[in-house]
Amino acid sequence: MEKNLIRAPAAPVPLLLLSVALLCAAWPRMAGAQESREPIDESWLDEARSAFRAQGYSDVVAMLRRLLLPVPPAALRVDDVTSGLTYLGVSAYYVGEDEIADEAFRVLLTLRPGYRLDPLLYPQDVRVQFERVREQLFPAGPQAHADMPQQGLLYLETRVVTQSPLVSVLPLGYGFFSAGRDAAGLLHLFGQLLTAATSASLYVINETSRDRRGYYADPQAASTRRAWQVGLGWTFYALVGVNVLHGALAHPSFARQEVRVLADPPEGAEGR
Repeated sequence: MEKNLIRAPAAPVPLLLLSVALLCAAWPRMAGAQESREPIDESWLDEARSAFRAQGYSDVVAMLRRLLLPVPPAALRVDDVTSGLTYLGVSAYYVGEDEIADEAFRVLLTLRPGYRLDPLLYPQDVRVQFERVREQLFPAGPQAHADMPQQGLLYLETRVVTQSPLVSVLPLGYGFFSAGRDAAGLLHLFGQLLTAATSASLYVINETSRDRRGYYADPQAASTRRAWQVGLGWTFYALVGVNVLHGALAHPSFARQEVRVLADPPEGAEGR
């Protein structure tokens, strides 16, 4: 009987090295993730209002997103910020940017818990989404905070949580899960686990199908399984490389804002 001498291919190291090279190429962008804001043009609200009235909703989002999110500059008037966040949230909703719309509505409701969209200016679907964000922000009910701005001073404790670039590029979608991007995380996780598990299973099947002398009962089937095992192994490394590159390029947007509404000044705060 002829002994099966199917040789195991070399480990797919070149693709792993390519992933590292892509990460190094994307590193300058990650390092510059925290960009300083440009000086504020005093006409920003007038320009946004004009674009909104002209139904240039994408332009409104482009103008106001970097200015007002995740935290509006302290130098801006509260009334101007309220109007700007309203234009931003409604415009983002109109163009299908639901995450931006919800974030703008959350910041707005944090500043003005009792604020409501004018039913004469905004359609019902936008107002329904706005109220849904209010319910998420204030689980105890909107009336629990509706009158806070009229009671005196309203204290906001705001913290912007950023994520390390090294966490963003971790495989199996971990960086996306930790940043709250569950859809992207699940895509990376399932893709990498599926290819890794299938490749490993084919290897185990091949090795356990040998007889005591190391021969395969069906060499052709074993050869086919080995080809699939190697191909899926390369696919796994490719998906890891995509995970690393995607996490590196998407890292600047991995920040979230945590806000608490307080009736009294936070501990250690100093008034101005």
